[in-house]
Amino acid sequence: MRLFLSEFLCSGAVDPATAPASLLREGRSMLLALAEDLARLDGIEVCTTWHADLGDWPLPEVNALPVGSANDEEVAFRRLASECDATYVIAPELDKLLLQRCRMVEQAGGTSLNCTLEAIALTGDKLRLWQHLQAAGIPSIPTASLNEADPPEFPCVIKPRCGAGSENTYVAHDSTAYRQVCNAVAGDEMIVQPYVAGTPCSIAAFFDDHSRMTTLLPPAAQHLSDDGRLKYLGGHAPFETPQADALTDLVLSAAKSIGGLRGYVGFDLLLPYAAPQQPMLVEINPRLTTSYLGYRALSRDNLAAWLLPQSRTTNAPRWRHARVTFGPDGTIADSPAGTAMTSGTGP
Repeated sequence: MRLFLSEFLCSGAVDPATAPASLLREGRSMLLALAEDLARLDGIEVCTTWHADLGDWPLPEVNALPVGSANDEEVAFRRLASECDATYVIAPELDKLLLQRCRMVEQAGGTSLNCTLEAIALTGDKLRLWQHLQAAGIPSIPTASLNEADPPEFPCVIKPRCGAGSENTYVAHDSTAYRQVCNAVAGDEMIVQPYVAGTPCSIAAFFDDHSRMTTLLPPAAQHLSDDGRLKYLGGHAPFETPQADALTDLVLSAAKSIGGLRGYVGFDLLLPYAAPQQPMLVEINPRLTTSYLGYRALSRDNLAAWLLPQSRTTNAPRWRHARVTFGPDGTIADSPAGTAMTSGTGP
């Protein structure tokens, strides 16, 4: 099987010098990790594209086509999506990039291993997703369009309606800070939420081609900055918490309410300090997430096998008895299982 793996920020579709540094760092880490894992599977030939300004391609077992411009990348993307047996896209939801790239795969006549376009459109839009979750009775953080929101209670969180990686995310503690943010952003592209103090965490899962969850991975803690921007700093896995069952139930309920989930999907969650036994769903990432870096280091198996239709299995991955701390740049550190670690706070 020949598989085309495309990561937007490294692919040549954008000049790395102008890309958000944090997203470029995370994208590179995910691309290299998944490309290496896929290439280790029997019968899988992996190819990708790589911006020439990023230096030498570091994985000799993976064929990387050097690309120097966005026009050249689009031509290469459509050709490889058409020629290869399957395509997997890694891209941020920012400005609906993930949706656009997955639509390009279909337009080229390729076979996508990502979620369906409908599922990406729903989960990639934080306002639409909140409306969907509210109608389904799934606990989540109240969300409104910044242009249409009533004056908020403080503190509140302002972030892109279609965003990723905590880009352009702000915590406003008073009306002055709120007005400053409102004056600096496009209101119709932003949402506002109450700030809910709590412990941020996530759970990832694999889905088959019929939106059936095949494997639920253990909870992972998220580490966020406390500078009012909630920047993603990585995390650790597993995240040991008495609320693990409640988190699992929440993910299962959310997944059942959404059709078209396929492959790897990440669920961002929050355990409110005021009521940790009542977790909330923050958002759903219909793609590979940075937590994959921690999971692959924790697993005794090659997790990429659960991504491919012909090798997906209902068997659960086997885990090492350890705790893995991972950074968005791909750094990994082991510590003994049960080691106390802080997990930060989040919205």
